[in-house]
Amino acid sequence: MDKKLPLQGIKVVTFAQALSGPYCGLLCRAAGAQVIKIEPEYGDSSRGWGKRLDFGRLSSYFLSLNRGKQSIILNLKDESERKQAIQLCREADVIITNSVPGKLQKYGIDNRLFRLKKNLILCAISGFGQKGARLPAYDLILQGLTGLQDITGHSVPTKIGLPIIDLVTGQFAFMRILLALQQQGGHHFVDVSMFDSAMALYSHEASKYLLTGKEPQRSGNHNSSICPYGSFKAKDGLFNLGAGTEAHWRALCNVIDKPDLIENENFSNNSKRLSNKEELISLLNDIFSERPVAFWVESLSKHGVPAAPVLPLNQVLDSFRDRLPMIEYGDQKFPHLPFVEYALGMPPITEPCPCLKID
Repeated sequence: MDKKLPLQGIKVVTFAQALSGPYCGLLCRAAGAQVIKIEPEYGDSSRGWGKRLDFGRLSSYFLSLNRGKQSIILNLKDESERKQAIQLCREADVIITNSVPGKLQKYGIDNRLFRLKKNLILCAISGFGQKGARLPAYDLILQGLTGLQDITGHSVPTKIGLPIIDLVTGQFAFMRILLALQQQGGHHFVDVSMFDSAMALYSHEASKYLLTGKEPQRSGNHNSSICPYGSFKAKDGLFNLGAGTEAHWRALCNVIDKPDLIENENFSNNSKRLSNKEELISLLNDIFSERPVAFWVESLSKHGVPAAPVLPLNQVLDSFRDRLPMIEYGDQKFPHLPFVEYALGMPPITEPCPCLKID
């Protein structure tokens, strides 16, 4: 008999486009919930983002976030279709929204829904919280506004390569929903903001500033608190190593046949290595440039020093190809990316994304 999934029997209705809300819905679906996605008359905006398929108004962006969901197009400005949406909410256990606060309120999609059902969780995702600024917000805007962009990169502030704030906001929303479900009954209004979620990512950088008053400095591919800890240039490419302990440092010095560095006055502890970081990085790069990545990764790993090559995404994904379920869309098959399911320890979702037949 198949094992029951944690959210099996839970019905989730979403009024969510783009990323954070749909990602939260995907996590719910991966945990076994039925997820019904209510889309506006023109469809989720992310159906037009990235590579488009010639079938069902699907895009690479949309495919990554909406597998296994059901979808219905409803124009909330139309009274009869709005009633359909309210009826779906009446049947739901969880409702997820992500929009500017107040936008859905005029259609009755707010805490008035609590009057319609005894036990209901309403999760409202927004840029700045329900009592914060009523402004539209995308991941890029929050990366700049919260300082994450300022501490990333080398010479200039640099956007993080993934929409990290959208993703972590969706994760926090999912966790908040799980906590509400654990309380077994009653009404729960879950207010999740992208701003708060981004600030929750700060750990040592924020702590260091509050303790010292020194503004965080961009450190590129290296660490501002540990040295050596970063990307280094081998003969044929980049690799990462992390000498996070003094034992790692001693092992590293022996691997590169430079045991004298262990007691060198400039590098004898982490604090001194940080003070002389540029000198040490230059010295190590000169040594590492003599051999290929594979040699250094194998040698360092053998001696307990964390090290790995810097790989392009295509190499990483190619290693997963035999684990990716293929889903049919029309007369074509496309791989789905069940990494969310694997991370949650759940079986892969094998149902397709909802297609649209509108122009």
